[in-house]
Amino acid sequence: MPGDLSLDGPVGAALATLVGDQVKGHTRVFAILNSESLIEGHPAQPFFQQRSAYLASFMQAAFRAGIEAGEIRPDLDPAQIAYELIAMMDGLQIQWLRAPDRVDLVASVDGYIRRLIESIQVGPGG
Repeated sequence: MPGDLSLDGPVGAALATLVGDQVKGHTRVFAILNSESLIEGHPAQPFFQQRSAYLASFMQAAFRAGIEAGEIRPDLDPAQIAYELIAMMDGLQIQWLRAPDRVDLVASVDGYIRRLIESIQVGPGG
């Protein structure tokens, strides 16, 4: 139904699983390798380039589908929203790793996604 995006459906469940299953040590290793892969010739560079391209493509397709279904405002750029969401997730992980006692990763992601949905969904009357 247009204008009825929710974290209570499959997207929300997938996000909760991704965030809820994160282990600090694994997240730290992943973040370090991701950063190091920016060095030309790093052995992890192809993996992180492919992962980044896949995530962006997947999210852009989801946002385009939302626009086509009349759930997301048509004036928005799916690529821009996807890159902003990826940047938020990457940056928030770093903040959580630096200050896990001050940053609630799950609550932060949940709050951001809820605000994002509210800001991009088609309002009443389309």
